[in-house]
Parts: sequence; C-alpha cells; structure tokens
Amino acid sequence: KDLMPSNAWVAENGLIENIALVIQQYRTTRGLSPLKIAIIGAPASGKSLLADAIAKHYSLHHLFTKAVIDEVLKDPANQQLADEAAAAKDPATGRLNDLHLALVFKKKLHGWQCQNQGYVIDGFPKNASQAENIFRPEPDSAAAAAAADEKGEAAVVDEEIKPDHVFLLEAPDDMLRQRVMSMPQSQVTGTHNTEEGFGRRLNRWRAENTPEEGVAQW
Repeated sequence: KDLMPSNAWVAENGLIENIALVIQQYRTTRGLSPLKIAIIGAPASGKSLLADAIAKHYSLHHLFTKAVIDEVLKDPANQQLADEAAAAKDPATGRLNDLHLALVFKKKLHGWQCQNQGYVIDGFPKNASQAENIFRPEPDSAAAAAAADEKGEAAVVDEEIKPDHVFLLEAPDDMLRQRVMSMPQSQVTGTHNTEEGFGRRLNRWRAENTPEEGVAQW
C-alpha cells in the first residue's frame, strides 16, 4: 500500500532543476524584492552619472546598451540570437535593429543577476516603441515577435523585468549643448558627442518624446 500522500509534487525533479522556483518562494516569503530602475532622458542630461551612483550605492547591475549587447551576444548559449542579430544589422551603421536590441535586453533582464540582485538601465529605452518591445512578454524569437507586431497584439507588461522606478531627466536644450561643448576633447573623440552627433540625437529625442507621447508615457 502506498504510504505517501497523494499530494502533487512541487519539485519532483529535485532542488537543482527547480532552484529558480525555490529562489522565488524564498523572496516572496521573506518579502525581498530586487530594486529595478530605469533612467531615461535627453542626451547629455546626466543619465550615466546618476545610474553609476545609484548602482554603486545599492549594489545593482549597471546596464548600458553596448555592454549588454557584448555580454549577451558573446554568450555561446545565445548563438542563435547572435546569428539572427548579425544578419539583421544595419549595413551602414552596424547597429542592431530595435527588435533584436529588445531581445538582447530581455535576455539580460531575465538572467539571474538582474532577477536576484536588481538593475539600473542607463538611457534605454529611448522611445515608446522600444519600451513596448522590451517590456511586453514575447516569445524568445525575432520572427515570432515580428509576427505579433503584424497582428497588432495589445501591449502587456512583463512583470518579471519591468522597472519599479523610472527617472526622467530633462534640461533646456541650450544647457545640454553647453554641457557637451564643455566636455574635454578626450571624452568627445570617437563618441556621439560631437556637435553634429549630439544635435542629431537631441532632435531625435525631442521628436520621439513629446509631452503627449513618448517613453515616459508608455
């Protein structure tokens, strides 16, 4: 006769294969919640300075776009995503398109470091479309995400990765330009903070983030 109760197994395959569930139950029981922050704003508004200070003070992962791309796409476990992203890069600039950039950030935000220790996103997303791509639940496939877009599916927030706090940094355009112009040449060379590059980025930010519609409103 079976002496064991007929209750359903919670972790039938053992601790190792169910460690994510154990961690989630531990956090819930103890009332622990990782701090998740996004800092957005116009170029040269001080996003990186603030993100770095917050990350150091609270021991959070400081996520800026280039580092996230390099880390995720160089991981052998993400080879398929890396191949898809490389094939879809802009041939003129070598940049990832918004869809693949969102999938890269999803990988990072769903990783155990961000889930257990929290994060500060530095300067991304830059517009409402990017915010929707990254923070809505999607299958881990660029093709599937594109198909969902074509069907016009409603945006749903991914509660596991969405930031709990969003800081929007703003300043008058003249002040931002003056801040860039006062930077040492060593901080400008090879960056987007040239006069032309900064002007282009600022104009794009203003066009994509109006008082009525933008990443903050999303």
